[in-house]
Amino acid sequence: MIKLGLIKRKEDNENRHCAEMTINILLPKFKLYNFNDQRNGKLVKLIFKTANIPYEDISISRKEQWNAIKNETPLGTLPILEMDGVKLGGQTAICRHLAWRFGLSGQSATSDALLDMFADLLLEAQILVFGPTDDNNDSNTNIIIVDDINLEKICDRVASIIEKQLIKNNTSYLIGEQVTWVDLMTYIFFSSLMDHGKNINLDKHPSVKNMYKKISQLELKNCA
Repeated sequence: MIKLGLIKRKEDNENRHCAEMTINILLPKFKLYNFNDQRNGKLVKLIFKTANIPYEDISISRKEQWNAIKNETPLGTLPILEMDGVKLGGQTAICRHLAWRFGLSGQSATSDALLDMFADLLLEAQILVFGPTDDNNDSNTNIIIVDDINLEKICDRVASIIEKQLIKNNTSYLIGEQVTWVDLMTYIFFSSLMDHGKNINLDKHPSVKNMYKKISQLELKNCA
């Protein structure tokens, strides 16, 4: 005797498999070009990982390869996302586009605008901490340009604003009930500092700490 629940589960699995096949057929082949020492590609890669979408990761050497291909890039910078021969430059533009494709953006024009607002906050903080993401500025690779006192002030300001929004939204995420690309951007901002050995204490911002932990678990799960 076959239980109804088992039949439904089988149907759900088949429907999910068909949906994944449809998505894979419709999606272009993605190629991500990035410097082998640059942090900017981390967010783009995490978006791909979260959405469980395959892509080709192409690492570019600054000394050996960059000058040869620089003039072929749309903005003269990396990362670049190539889709069916179209090259898209600029980390934020790439992330917005992938978020739109993969369901990691807002559900309305207003929610997208709010996400962009928090993305601007994080981008400004990133520039203050690491310097501009100009390809000619090597300080943007693995060096923090701000002292520890000012770093603490920047992190506290960002965390306080994010905390306030998380409490207002009353979920684990900035906007809506599902993870968005700006939630991932928040995670990358703080994790990058921790990767540099900075002691980032989020205990004063429990909602931010909870979101960070949740996305960290999501990243580990998708690595499995």
